[in-house]
Amino acid sequence: MRDGADQMASEFVFHLEKAIETLEADLKTNPDFVLWQSLGKTLDDHRNRFARAPAPSVERKTDHLAPVKSLADRETGEIGTKKIREVVADWIKGRSEPTPTREIFDYLNEIKLSIPGENPFNNLSAILSNSKAFVSYGRSGWRMASDIQRELQKELDVASISFNSLTQEQTDIVRKLRDSEAIPPDIDKLILQIGREVFKRHMIDDEAQSIRSKVRELVARRETGEGAPDFEKSDSGGSESSESE
Repeated sequence: MRDGADQMASEFVFHLEKAIETLEADLKTNPDFVLWQSLGKTLDDHRNRFARAPAPSVERKTDHLAPVKSLADRETGEIGTKKIREVVADWIKGRSEPTPTREIFDYLNEIKLSIPGENPFNNLSAILSNSKAFVSYGRSGWRMASDIQRELQKELDVASISFNSLTQEQTDIVRKLRDSEAIPPDIDKLILQIGREVFKRHMIDDEAQSIRSKVRELVARRETGEGAPDFEKSDSGGSESSESE
């Protein structure tokens, strides 16, 4: 009885492993899954980029920890969390770097909008973290999820357009590069030019490096026959020089 049960368990594990291997092979050729993986990696890179930055030194004043009393408070009571999110979103949207919680808190005090609760500063963090519209970068602060998504899509667009712009000779050069070797200057100049046209601004070093990595990944996928994600090209325009050149 025991031997039979062990054999059945062993066979079940064997077939389960085979099913997983087959599913993994199918997923690697699925453009949507490849795009999902790439978006996740890029988002992690963005989070780590700001997490490495030291938190700004801010003088803490105890009077900031007390709710602000205003005419609006007396007439209508404390504003709800929905209104707080709307005001904060309107103030930080479009920013390319996180806005510290302290800065947001001081802004709300300045415009005479109070935050409910005995500890309004901590409550502000809770209000923002409970909304999918805001993305936390730890002590560095907050950004709008919509802003991050637009930047991630632009990076994917630049990588895709650059990849499709390479000649066969340039593709072969990139394919043969070792991990420690940089992309040749003429190819890098092409990538940066496309980046400037899509972003319509200077690209920061981390953005440029992320795009270079994506181009190399697309070239590698073509070589192995895995297939490249069919990223939708964005309209491009403008011309600015990049600090990375």
